[in-house]
Amino acid sequence: MSYEEKPSTRRTRVLIAGLLWLLLVPFFIGMWLLLGWFVTLLFVTGSVWLTQDYIRRGSFANADTVTRAGGWTGEHRSER
Repeated sequence: MSYEEKPSTRRTRVLIAGLLWLLLVPFFIGMWLLLGWFVTLLFVTGSVWLTQDYIRRGSFANADTVTRAGGWTGEHRSER
């Protein structure tokens, strides 16, 4: 019997994202003090986009999509 990971529920993903943002807010404040507002704004914007994408889709990358697109398949290209 193969092991299959259960997908997380939306509520769990929101909770994980919220806990992560509790750590990110002080990091971004320190970043703003050290690097300035523009650089920090770029990182905050990217983080917000990744967070909403994670909550909406449930993962950052789907392994099936990567292998179908010609990504890693577990074998060397020369072996094909």
